[in-house]
Amino acid sequence: MPETDVLHFLENEEKNIKFVNILFPDIIGELRGFSIPSSEVESAFKDGKGFDGTSINGLVRIEESDLVARPGPNTFKVFPWEFGKKNFG
Repeated sequence: MPETDVLHFLENEEKNIKFVNILFPDIIGELRGFSIPSSEVESAFKDGKGFDGTSINGLVRIEESDLVARPGPNTFKVFPWEFGKKNFG
């Protein structure tokens, strides 16, 4: 999805999207990540978002702990659930 489409989707007030998860696999393939306010997604596309790499086991040494995750708009996906609703079964 192009960046402009992602930003337009997030700005849709009916969808009420407040946070976006930035997800990535760790060194052994387990899903890791962090959340950012949807208002910060545009800057994340441009500049990335910093995080502490030592919080992810096996990723980096303490000397290399400051990392930047730069999400790509083409990887944007909407998960099919909503807070407070039964989404499975």
